[in-house]
Amino acid sequence: MSTEKPRTPSGAEPAPGSTYQVIYTYIDKTLTPEAVDYDGFSVSGAVQGTGIMVSYNQALPRIDRLCITSDGTFTWVQGVPAEYNPKAPRVPETSLAIASVSQTWRDASARTVKNDGVRVVAFSEIEALAARVEYALQEVARQRLEADVFTRESGARVGLFVDPLLDDSMRDQGLAQSAAVVDGVLTLPLSAKVYALSADVAVPVARTSTPRVLMTQPYRTGTMKVNPYMAFDPLPGVMTLEPPLDRWTETVTDWTSEVTKAFNQDAHRWGGTGNGVLSSVNKSSTVENVNSTTVALEFLRQIDVKFAVSGFGPGEVLDNLTFDGIDVTPKTEIVANNKGTLAGMFTIPASVPAGAKTVKATGRGGSTANATFVGQGALTTQTLRKVSTVIYTYVDPLAQTFVLDGDSQISGVDLWFTAKGARGVRVQIREVSNGVPTRTVLCEAIVPAEQIVVSGGGHTRILFPAPVSLAASTEYAVVVLCDDAETELCVAELGQFDQFAQQWVASQPYTVGVLLSSSNASTWTAHQSRDLTFRLLEAAFADGTNVVELGDAQITERATDIILLALAETPTAQTRVEYELGLPSGASVTVADGQPVRLSETLTGALSVKAKLAGDSKGSPVLWPGSQVLAGTVQESADYYTRSITAAGAVKAVLIYDALIPSGAGVTPEIQVDSGTWERMEADGATQQGDGLVEYKFKHVLNGADLIKVRLTLTGTLAARPMVQNVRLMAVA
Repeated sequence: MSTEKPRTPSGAEPAPGSTYQVIYTYIDKTLTPEAVDYDGFSVSGAVQGTGIMVSYNQALPRIDRLCITSDGTFTWVQGVPAEYNPKAPRVPETSLAIASVSQTWRDASARTVKNDGVRVVAFSEIEALAARVEYALQEVARQRLEADVFTRESGARVGLFVDPLLDDSMRDQGLAQSAAVVDGVLTLPLSAKVYALSADVAVPVARTSTPRVLMTQPYRTGTMKVNPYMAFDPLPGVMTLEPPLDRWTETVTDWTSEVTKAFNQDAHRWGGTGNGVLSSVNKSSTVENVNSTTVALEFLRQIDVKFAVSGFGPGEVLDNLTFDGIDVTPKTEIVANNKGTLAGMFTIPASVPAGAKTVKATGRGGSTANATFVGQGALTTQTLRKVSTVIYTYVDPLAQTFVLDGDSQISGVDLWFTAKGARGVRVQIREVSNGVPTRTVLCEAIVPAEQIVVSGGGHTRILFPAPVSLAASTEYAVVVLCDDAETELCVAELGQFDQFAQQWVASQPYTVGVLLSSSNASTWTAHQSRDLTFRLLEAAFADGTNVVELGDAQITERATDIILLALAETPTAQTRVEYELGLPSGASVTVADGQPVRLSETLTGALSVKAKLAGDSKGSPVLWPGSQVLAGTVQESADYYTRSITAAGAVKAVLIYDALIPSGAGVTPEIQVDSGTWERMEADGATQQGDGLVEYKFKHVLNGADLIKVRLTLTGTLAARPMVQNVRLMAVA
């Protein structure tokens, strides 16, 4: 291949039949790269000044977790690979984290193992320790920089300012400024906007499964009423919210750091191999400075929430609707239809603190319905499932306790009814404490009267909206509720004859559990010689991966960074969820929940989302409603102001900071003397720190100054974002 550059032909067209020489360029697809390693390769013979097209496969970094199950078995939980910001997978509820392993695929020595085993420590001690450590780290970082300053310049230090950039507390609080401080780094800020998905799931979704009998008590010697104590208060209605949760909250702060931090989770990599992660400090939002404490408060966003209620009386008027005790009743009167259902919409009030909030609907006839809206920056499925199902209504239920031999996902229960009322029943699985059911409901199914089988001795199959994960060797209870005096269930009693099985029940029908009844769902009576006739059903999952289409988010701003905020339950180490983001360009990106994605170009338009649910025959992830897309836009310029320092008698000002400034980005230092105009500082050397990090030094001559202040102006692009750390300013005499 010639290295001579081609020339454009000139002159007259050659005559037919004549010969001439031509220099041309062509694409050679047979070249073999030389000296290939993890950092690059060499190519010889290319035309000078032309591009080289390269295709390659990249081994993306990944974080896996080593866990131990309740039976002492070690298990490996695989994470989702990502070029930047790989995120550790969520630990299954039935497992305990032992270590996190960062896979870089370069060599064995580059793999890192972090011990993250759980130790039981009182929360009061944790809070006190976190506060002390936070303050100590701030002081150590400040003193380290101050000590470093004293080795830099000869002469007396008149004034001194250092900022380790652990938070916003050291910058000039009196001036508006936009640069973001994230875990020891000053960088360009991001503004964020949350988008809903057009086809988000309305109820929890798991992989395809069929119910299979896991546990049974088949004997039937008699019956027992569900409501033997005649509690006729109407059961509460059912309320659903859309959306039921909001993963993004508003923070009351003057700085952009909190928003930017969401997109920069351990993302500060200093060039080189891409594996040198800047040491970051895990810290709370509490900033301790001298003798004052500042806490950034999170509030719910003022978004519209749709609600639907069933279980009211036909034609009953919605009399009152409250959100966390605040009246949000629609101005237009809402009336239930002939089936007792109604729907409407309300707006979340301003300045409501983040957290779980009760939404309560009250009808004019006394009907009630409750739901829980959760608005919080960080959620766990355990919290969401339990918070949203605490029961306060005093009713008259029947319950049967049970214990599983192994962890399982329960899909439903079979019951034998001998009589039914007009309003049907409600079947729940609850937690058990001290042998009796609590008011915490793990799952629930409402069975209309027309679906209850009472003739022919057949069973009624009740399936829950999604499989619920139950732990081995833990006591739970099947609870049945109704508000009529007719509904009866089959039971087995010791010493009685079962006419269906044609045998005497000579031993305890079900030795592990017991039948209980109550008039208020709080104080229970145990029937030691009786057990409910039931079959507990587990979910037997089909092979393969289920793909759930979540629709798309219409991105209206020019997004540069994206985070998918989703919520999924992964009960075992074999279950996992990956999300595929379809970009408007046709490309796709595989991510984990909460994993920041830095785009190669700005994004506007439809961003499609798919959830891929994987598992085995005994376990499946459960995808919960409320998935959102958080789109961030990086600002192309931002500024940062130091505090003013004394400069009386000083002859020069010296500024030192460490920075990674990629091509296309810049950091401009300027100084203000005695509230005068801003002047550019003179460069006074640069020292390589390794992995692309450079220590920059600037100076400015002073003459009769009293106070000085420095401004750093950061500029960059989507792909080139400057990062600054360890700011040191001194006035030297």
